[in-house]
Amino acid sequence: MDRLSPQLLIETSRTVARLGVTAQDFDDTAPADSSAGRAHVARTSSWDTKFVQSCGYWAHYDHDTQSSAWPIPVDLTTEELYHFGEAHDALHAIPESGDIFLQYVEPLGAFTHSGVVVDVLDAVRMDGGRVYDVRTIEGDIDDYGRLGGGQARRARRRLYPNRGDCFLRWSRLTCESVRRARLGPTVS
Repeated sequence: MDRLSPQLLIETSRTVARLGVTAQDFDDTAPADSSAGRAHVARTSSWDTKFVQSCGYWAHYDHDTQSSAWPIPVDLTTEELYHFGEAHDALHAIPESGDIFLQYVEPLGAFTHSGVVVDVLDAVRMDGGRVYDVRTIEGDIDDYGRLGGGQARRARRRLYPNRGDCFLRWSRLTCESVRRARLGPTVS
């Protein structure tokens, strides 16, 4: 499988959420990332990021080659997802279905939460810019969409690009371009 599909990420995320997977169950499902020789999502990334990364990894997994076309390194934290998107010119202020949203918390000066954008419901002008109401699927929230709830659930979020929130459009990346960027320029 070499085509990246936002719809595959959405459907995989929906399925995992419908199954009622919790943070405790989730760590047991992490695969070995043979290309990196370390445990998949082994670092201290939060469960919401692990949820997004694992759903993306498995949605693009090819059993024949025993590899995934998922272009994002699977062990990144939410903050590192932002830097990854910035380095690959994949951050956007306008959401699309299948994007990964990155929520910025001004008092902390950091990106603290991520999830999958399912639908863009509305865009309104507010606070000097556009604000987006989106339907999402997220890990580590409760029935009311509050962080730290330990569940994978659907939610409705209002995201503010003018306050730092952004959208990682991973579907336009390729594993090869990401690999080349990690290795740096080649010498001929």
